[in-house]
Amino acid sequence: HYPLRRQRQMCIRDSLSIAVLRKYLFKKVYMHDGTPALEAGSSSGSGGEPEIEIYCRDNKLSPDLSLDEINREYWQVPDDLVLTYQVVFSDKEPKV
Repeated sequence: HYPLRRQRQMCIRDSLSIAVLRKYLFKKVYMHDGTPALEAGSSSGSGGEPEIEIYCRDNKLSPDLSLDEINREYWQVPDDLVLTYQVVFSDKEPKV
């Protein structure tokens, strides 16, 4: 898992959903100028479609959760909210 830290300097709405965060991470982590940024052997064994999974305290988060809900339900401490993510490759064939 790679850490994501919601820093106090960042202006992120608490209503931001995990689905939006996953899309953002996919663009930043996996895609670079429209081409894959990850090496084929880095996290994958199959070379299938990549998916970003986001976790809080080792709990996989549902895409419909907001940062506010995660803070209340999973984090529950006054420190900065820390999320981690993992790139997982599915065995599905690419969509054409």
